[in-house]
Amino acid sequence: MRIKLLDCFPDLYAKIFPDFFSKSIEKEKITTCNECIMLKPENAIISQNYYSSKSKCCTFSPEIPNYLIGLILSDKSAYFENGRNRIIKIINSGIGVSPEGIKPSRLYNLKYQKGKIDAFGKSESLKCPFYDEKLDTCSVWNGRSAICTTFFCKYNNGICGEKFWRNIQKYLQETEKHLSHYAMLKLDAIPDINTKIPDDNFKLFEIDETKPPDYDNIWGKWLDKEKEFYIKSHKIVSSLSKSDFQNIMGISNDFLLHKINRAKFKMENPKLPEKLRLNTNINISPVANNEFIISSPYSTFRVSTEMIEILALFDGKTKTTDIIKNLSLKDILVENELIISYYQNQILIL
Repeated sequence: MRIKLLDCFPDLYAKIFPDFFSKSIEKEKITTCNECIMLKPENAIISQNYYSSKSKCCTFSPEIPNYLIGLILSDKSAYFENGRNRIIKIINSGIGVSPEGIKPSRLYNLKYQKGKIDAFGKSESLKCPFYDEKLDTCSVWNGRSAICTTFFCKYNNGICGEKFWRNIQKYLQETEKHLSHYAMLKLDAIPDINTKIPDDNFKLFEIDETKPPDYDNIWGKWLDKEKEFYIKSHKIVSSLSKSDFQNIMGISNDFLLHKINRAKFKMENPKLPEKLRLNTNINISPVANNEFIISSPYSTFRVSTEMIEILALFDGKTKTTDIIKNLSLKDILVENELIISYYQNQILIL
């Protein structure tokens, strides 16, 4: 199933994004939130790193730019009432709240950065503040930011798909930075405070996760009018035209679009690598009937003993085409597409 790239983003971008995003791509069909493939099944694979059913991949707290917060606050539908209330609660706390947008606390970021390898998908303390446990979904999905928009636990095209979506992510992050700063400039909300990068030492308010002592200076004339500011930011951004957006983004737009287009071409037109070798970091586990389960971070394959022997032929020295040719002389047919798939899913690597 093919969809427009624009269908993957918050609706706000449809009016202002370049025509490139009207192009179609194959929908990422492996990962679906309602039928999460990362939850542990009855016949679990020992080597697989499964998520907790209480959090799934929502063990990450996003940074949401001002205009998307305004979009959430402006949406008065009952369906998004929960999301609005969660946003308002964070605004009232003052933690990570600024004219630029909302971001997680330094303490949260420290836990995430130091613990994400083992805790992502599992930790209760890393659970996103916008994750709706009752509905098992995101309460602010209509205003989701770059990382949440572009994250997939598995990709149709493995590493090539991941590279494509990482480039999309960078484009969205650059968009969020430029548009949030544009709204701040228009609303005269650029804080007149020391913005130096904090050192390794945490302040008391950061440890206790309370409102920062310089909160009044952060907001200036918009103090106690934070919600109004965010809504006005959304109105400013939603009134932009495509040419306005291009002017705001500047050269970054063309530069990042070029990288996206190149990654899209490589994803959709994969080539057989000249030389490949078996990835020694993958897990190969024997199962019944002379079969094996091969697991990589990108996918899981159930293969025969014969295929294990074939994969062992890839030593990083012999040309891929020569290996396939030699196998065909023994009446063993191996399609190029299969080898490409093993490469994309990093069973075979360069």
